[in-house]
Amino acid sequence: MMKKVYLFLLIIYTVGLSACKTDEAVIPSNLQNPALIGKWYLQDLTTRIQTTGNGNNSDITIPYSGFGNYDFFEFKIRNEATYSSAFTGKAYEGYYSTNTNIIAPRPIFFKSGNFELDFSIQSLTSTTMVLFRSSSVEQGGVTTTTTNTYTYTH
Repeated sequence: MMKKVYLFLLIIYTVGLSACKTDEAVIPSNLQNPALIGKWYLQDLTTRIQTTGNGNNSDITIPYSGFGNYDFFEFKIRNEATYSSAFTGKAYEGYYSTNTNIIAPRPIFFKSGNFELDFSIQSLTSTTMVLFRSSSVEQGGVTTTTTNTYTYTH
């Protein structure tokens, strides 16, 4: 009788352990990019504002540098990432994805809870990564396009 109780407890214990185990997340290989792995520090930000329409044509470029150690992107294995910005005063732990099947500029997305960022990868080498974001607003026949270009280095 005691052997049956031990056997029953062993089965319950084994089932309980296997129920607690979680499977590894499967990340499609085309959403992983080993060239991104590492910590990338923001070196330069250039904002270009182009206005066209109704005779209001202008093109302004505003460079900014002087970023510190708190302004970075860190890409880890399994598509985990950290985005840190002195502007927001926060570091966000989350996940990134980029479809390596797409010819440049290649989109890259970062998500941490409700915080989301999307960029396009303009260029990527072993030492430099250039990201950009562009948006346009049309109002009263005038279109304003703002493009931010971020240069990161290892």
